Amino acid sequence: MRLTVLGQQAKSVAADDVELGEAATKELERTKHFLWHGNVERAFETLHGLAFDLDMRRRSAASIAKLHRAVGEFETYLLNNREYWASPDLMDTQPGAILLPEVFDGEAKRQSEGRYGREA
Repeated sequence: MRLTVLGQQAKSVAADDVELGEAATKELERTKHFLWHGNVERAFETLHGLAFDLDMRRRSAASIAKLHRAVGEFETYLLNNREYWASPDLMDTQPGAILLPEVFDGEAKRQSEGRYGREA
């Protein structure tokens, strides 16, 4: 959720500075990839580099300053919750992971019954 908002803010930066906006979007996608695979250190390094780039230009536009502040807050969030993000059992703690077998079982049941209930 936080990365989605950061991505939207990066797109608004592209209106003021196209090169920086595209670079920020790319770096946020890399961060998302690293977090998805449990590599918190690389994600943090990527965010730190992005924050440095944004810091150099934050006085040129309000959208850049806003993204810089949000990236800094997300860096703090990662530092405070790094044990959670680095957990190998992360998928087991997600609500969707618990519901998936039930969803697939329900889908298989609906397919065997037919679209409009049991077929005679």
